[in-house]
Amino acid sequence: MKNVLVTLAVLALVFASSANAQRSGWSGFYGGLNTGYASGTVEETPDFGRSEAKPKGALLGGQIGYNAQFDNVVLGLEADLRTNNASGSRSAQTCERCVGYSNIETTTTKVGMSGSTTLHAGYAFNRFMPYVMGGVAFASVKTTTGNVYVDSINRVSGAYSNSVERGAIGSVFGGRLKYAITR
Repeated sequence: MKNVLVTLAVLALVFASSANAQRSGWSGFYGGLNTGYASGTVEETPDFGRSEAKPKGALLGGQIGYNAQFDNVVLGLEADLRTNNASGSRSAQTCERCVGYSNIETTTTKVGMSGSTTLHAGYAFNRFMPYVMGGVAFASVKTTTGNVYVDSINRVSGAYSNSVERGAIGSVFGGRLKYAITR
């Protein structure tokens, strides 16, 4: 609750200072850097069963965009691209009814480059602008599946590995708050 009150107090100060500030222009090109953390679930259907890998890791990238301001309404387009070190793996015994051996399958999922292209619409209160956004997200996903066959006395009797790299496409929706530090 204390954090909510502090946040509301900061927002009130921003509104008060922006009401007295000279009108800020949001039109034009911009660029910047971004960082963050990603986590998620990837469902795979390997050879004998279904596996869920839970990749997670840090993100680092940048974005560029353009805004056009019409009175207080701001419309814009933004594209971002980042590199990820998000990865996760899961192992499962996939051949429970096999006679004389078992099969242990490990699925590892790594997210490479990812990004998005979004449209946004906001309302400018001088230097402060809340906005909503929506668009397309994409990522490069590499899945490696390894199988180890173990006989009835736990000796490895065979193994193989297979990798597939593919693109993934999804959607992104959300909102942000921006504050112009300078005019």
